[in-house]
Amino acid sequence: MGTRVASILAEIGIDSSKFTSGSKGVMGGLKDIIGGFGKTVPLIGAATTAFGILVDQLNKAEQAAVESAKVDAKLEAVLKSTGNAAGLTSGQLDEYATAISKASGLDDELVKNGEAVMLTFTKIGNEAFGGAMQAAVDMSAVLGTDLQQSIVQVGKAMNDFSGYTALKRAGVSFTGEQTAQIAKFKETNDLVGYQQMLLAELSTEFGGAASAINAAGDGAENMKVAVGNLQEAIGEGLIPVKRRWNELITEIADNLTNNIAATNAERDAMEELNMQYFNGVGYVKDGVRITAEYANELLTAQNHAKIVGEALN
Repeated sequence: MGTRVASILAEIGIDSSKFTSGSKGVMGGLKDIIGGFGKTVPLIGAATTAFGILVDQLNKAEQAAVESAKVDAKLEAVLKSTGNAAGLTSGQLDEYATAISKASGLDDELVKNGEAVMLTFTKIGNEAFGGAMQAAVDMSAVLGTDLQQSIVQVGKAMNDFSGYTALKRAGVSFTGEQTAQIAKFKETNDLVGYQQMLLAELSTEFGGAASAINAAGDGAENMKVAVGNLQEAIGEGLIPVKRRWNELITEIADNLTNNIAATNAERDAMEELNMQYFNGVGYVKDGVRITAEYANELLTAQNHAKIVGEALN
């Protein structure tokens, strides 16, 4: 044992010879141990800190991947619920979002969330969808409004001949000639011509604003998006592991809840029957010992009576 201890102490740089020179040697050895650990504690602390940072970053990566997966699932769900009225695939929507993100510095998940909203305006087809999204992004950049708000305004305008009034309230100007043209589009039910006119006007007022504003910056927004995408890529593989862990914890919690509920129900039933446990191995009812089998029969009957009573009420 002494040899093993000496070997371990030698491995961490502590002189073990003082353990062989009597009581003074023991005290000196303890002092040396304290000094040796004093040298190693900073290293242990640094390693612990580094491990904590790693775990924190992995958690952030997993959460970023989860948020990305939820946004993709939302897009798929809206495509399905709208019968894919836009005539676009999730892959095309992803390409649109990536292009807008790179040009504007907006987070691609933010853009995809906006796409999900735009998809709900089911009269916007695949030929106008990309232009409508870009118009909303540029309009938001110029007016300093929330992107989703701009998407709703553009979507309403594109979806119905009278929807352009939402854009007017937002500050988009329409001439008398354009208003008359809109009336003619409505009369002939030319929704495509109407949408093209709207996009042209929006391009005149706001076109290219988002990318120009982003280009004037220092690239921090694009870097932030790129780092976020890296986190998502790293975290994607962690999702199944985390999901299995969370499912296990959920199952354990549910089982504990059910067991506690059953225990509480049994306790209440025993109080109603004036029945108590006896030395942890039997039961007493009205001061008389009864068998476990009889006690279980009474509890079962009490439970059935309670269920019937609740059903009748």
